[in-house]
Amino acid sequence: MSLEIDDLPPLRQPTKSQSDEIYEKYRHMLPPEMPEKAGRDHIEALWMIMQSFVDLAFGQDAVSMALAERKREDERKPAKKKRAKTRKGRPAEKAARLKG
Repeated sequence: MSLEIDDLPPLRQPTKSQSDEIYEKYRHMLPPEMPEKAGRDHIEALWMIMQSFVDLAFGQDAVSMALAERKREDERKPAKKKRAKTRKGRPAEKAARLKG
C-alpha cells in the first residue's frame, strides 16, 4: 500500500469556537487600528504556523509520515539476494565463465 496525498494529515484550521478563543486570548497583542477580520486572519495564520512546528517536532508532518510508510513497505518486501561482483563490476559467475 502506498501513501497517497489524500492519506496525509490535512492542515488543521481551528474550529470557530477555537478561533474565537484564540482571538480573544491574543487580540491585545495586535495594533489597535487593525480591523477585526485582519486580526483574526493574522492570529489564525500564526496559530497554524506554530501548529506545523509542533507537528514537525512529533513527526506528524507529511514528509515524516511518507518516509515512515516507505520504510514499512520496504520492511514488508522480501530482501533481494545480491550477487557477488568482481573488481570490474561483473557478476562473479560471468567472470568465471569468461576465464574458463
